[in-house]
Amino acid sequence: MIPLIFVYQIINLIKLMSFHETQIGGILKIEGNVVKYCRKDGGNCHPINVGKPVSMAQWQGSKLIITCQDGSVRCYGTESGWTSM
Repeated sequence: MIPLIFVYQIINLIKLMSFHETQIGGILKIEGNVVKYCRKDGGNCHPINVGKPVSMAQWQGSKLIITCQDGSVRCYGTESGWTSM
């Protein structure tokens, strides 16, 4: 059986690694290879360097879906963690 404190630490780590609730659904701005997302409350903008030209970006729940001009699609759950779709 897994100790309860270990489970609590894992849950907190996952929360730190995901987009903050004030960022989800915020404004997205595409600038070449970079997608900037701004907080819903008008706070700071944060860049995500995709590394190739971006054609579209949109929020899908708590995930950021980025479509590149070459047709590849990435699903970001954090600023740096993504999976191919």
